[in-house]
Amino acid sequence: MSKEQELKVQDEFLGDSDNDGLTLDELTAGNQFISNPKVGEEVSFTVKKVSKLEGAQCVVQKKDGGSFNKSLSNVDYCYEITTTEGATYTISSWEQFGKIKAIFKKLKKIEGVELKIAHVKDGMKDRDGDNYAVTTPINGEFKALDKDKNEWV
Repeated sequence: MSKEQELKVQDEFLGDSDNDGLTLDELTAGNQFISNPKVGEEVSFTVKKVSKLEGAQCVVQKKDGGSFNKSLSNVDYCYEITTTEGATYTISSWEQFGKIKAIFKKLKKIEGVELKIAHVKDGMKDRDGDNYAVTTPINGEFKALDKDKNEWV
């Protein structure tokens, strides 16, 4: 992906939201992070904002002194969703990123979108098909967005 395409994707994804950083309340909220769901599990939350972090901002120090990088594969940046409850969810894969972005674009908004992310299979063991189901309530029922038809299914 060229730098121009990358910036276009970033602009489309972030829309009108801005990255104001952490407020004092968020900083003292006890670092509430929402874990990526294990296979067979799901997480649900309502989006307040999406932030793009770069370089060292994507490196997390573990309690045992080690560290890990939460950047998306083959790039030096990551995206974090701050929920309306003040928790943080890191988008862990390009698959999640694409599905979340498509939902935001279809709904024409970011803030206030309710998401449910289910980890449906282990992509390291089974490379065929999707690893995650990303859904949002449409007319009272959680639905995914068909990536080919751009319709709710």
